[in-house]
Amino acid sequence: SNPCNSILTYIHRLNRNFGWKFLVLLTSAYFGVKGVLLNLIQLASLPYYKKLGVSGRDYQVFSIVSTAPWAMKAMIGAVSDAVPLLGWHKASYIFASSLAGAVGLLLLAAAPLSAPVGLQPLPRQSVLPLLWWTDVVFFCSWMLSRPMLLTA
Repeated sequence: SNPCNSILTYIHRLNRNFGWKFLVLLTSAYFGVKGVLLNLIQLASLPYYKKLGVSGRDYQVFSIVSTAPWAMKAMIGAVSDAVPLLGWHKASYIFASSLAGAVGLLLLAAAPLSAPVGLQPLPRQSVLPLLWWTDVVFFCSWMLSRPMLLTA
């Protein structure tokens, strides 16, 4: 049998049982957010770290720190189940993470990727922009990972 037929049959069954809106939500969440948006954020961080003169080793460390929210999903799930925030177990956590992520994305969009003319990359001792960038990407990852966990 053709594997495409079984996939199409599965999609039709999902559509019949849950509706097309659910399929759009599922596709946008997993393809758009987890696939495209997460990779775009990670790709955008490399040129910024290069402009700051960060070594490849340090870049890997900052990348691990900035994507730590994906590893913290189980802990956040347990906390959101045990401790309601403003009377809600899931919705308030989703809203708070979306707000933090939106601020992170705004800062990410406003981040300059090149130094003004005549300036050299920042010295290694200047860690504030590195921490700022890592925090921005951390909050973006936080925003992307929380709704995936809390709505699953």
